[in-house]
Amino acid sequence: MAQMEENCACSGKNLDRFLQVAILNELYHENLHGFVLIQRVAQSPMFHGETPDPTGLYRYLKKMENNDLLASRLELWQNSSSRRVYWITPQGRECFKKWRQSIIAYRDDLSALIQTMDDTLAQPPKETGR
Repeated sequence: MAQMEENCACSGKNLDRFLQVAILNELYHENLHGFVLIQRVAQSPMFHGETPDPTGLYRYLKKMENNDLLASRLELWQNSSSRRVYWITPQGRECFKKWRQSIIAYRDDLSALIQTMDDTLAQPPKETGR
């Protein structure tokens, strides 16, 4: 049997990383600029310390802002450069609460699936025509 590749879908590496919920979680109590947000998202449980693609994350922040989940403004920083600071909107807070409910339901569904898989693996395989 060929060795399973690390990036095979069955390894879980290609599952949706819940970027939106990770961003909302970080902004729930604190306004952050993009660089710090990227670092914090990398530390979330779904990213395991792997830094998300900054270009993709900024694109996603813009999408979330267009959907009224976030707002932002440019603020002056050192050496008169500026940074964009993001914060969660009331709609973003509601979305975050819905995410929690969805993830709980997903967890329950996964627990049932794991039990079904355990039951299947506990039985001897049926002979096929091969």
